[in-house]
Amino acid sequence: MKLPVAASGNALTLSHLEAMVLFALGESYAVYVLAACVWGLGSGIAGPAPAAYVADIAPPELRGRAFGLYRSVADSGYIVGPIVLGWMAGETGYTLPLLLTGLLFLTTATLFLRFAPETGRLQAHPLSRPVARGAGEH
Repeated sequence: MKLPVAASGNALTLSHLEAMVLFALGESYAVYVLAACVWGLGSGIAGPAPAAYVADIAPPELRGRAFGLYRSVADSGYIVGPIVLGWMAGETGYTLPLLLTGLLFLTTATLFLRFAPETGRLQAHPLSRPVARGAGEH
């Protein structure tokens, strides 16, 4: 499962990195619209992949908590990011915060590829219990 997540995550990372560079260096409304389209396309393609990865690595009895933690951490970026990057933009202009955001996407993808464990639906999680089969199933 790591490979599909990584592939879609890389598509997301590259599209977000490209979008951040376009946002940072673009000087027209048309470039801004293009950057927004690139951002949206990457999010649409790769958006479900991290949730699928969480579903694969969490034991069934902890899946709800794992999703709650995943969403809390992921959504905290929507709160902290604008505050910190807005402050930075006020101090330095928009180019530096946008380029740093792109670098953050690239760093996150690199760390995921290097350290995230491989998963797979066909492999039983070591902490999960066997699932009872219904009548007639083998």
